[in-house]
Amino acid sequence: MRKLYIAGPSGSGKTTLCKRLSEIEKQVVHVSLDAEVTMVIESLALKSTPTFEERGREFWEFSLKILNNLNRAQIDDIILLIDLDGGAAYIPECQAYLIEHAADLICIASEADVAYERQSQRAAARNQPFQSKEDFINLEYSQAMQQLYQAAALRIDTSSDSIDTAVEHFRKAINQCFKSRIMSS
Repeated sequence: MRKLYIAGPSGSGKTTLCKRLSEIEKQVVHVSLDAEVTMVIESLALKSTPTFEERGREFWEFSLKILNNLNRAQIDDIILLIDLDGGAAYIPECQAYLIEHAADLICIASEADVAYERQSQRAAARNQPFQSKEDFINLEYSQAMQQLYQAAALRIDTSSDSIDTAVEHFRKAINQCFKSRIMSS
């Protein structure tokens, strides 16, 4: 089993690409820790509204337990695309873990304007307020996040690609960079 960690700014297309690739390639499994872990954290939360940092730290601690369990799994011919989100990527311990595993880290990148537009549209579709562009850029493109993104073994820019084109670049890049024999050509 090969575990690939997926990082990148919100709105870059991480989850969308992972979902699409797992639909195309039978050996690829998308592990979205965001959806599952967020649900568990919210259902167990003792505080009514944890702060962003508290939620991210809880998310990371829970995610790390899951990752440690996955490390013990002995499954051949499977690629896990592990999509960490939920604020975990902003926690220094998570960043250090991902940098330590940089050989298996893929950065899905996007220009700040494009990512902000995607995220603000997503929030508007859900009738949710969204942060200012300045706050978004200060968080998603901070120096610490840039160090994480730059540590990745592979970087894919989705700024101008259609989703189908981005998925195809993602698939080919994984094959080329990681010399995976289990994904179809």
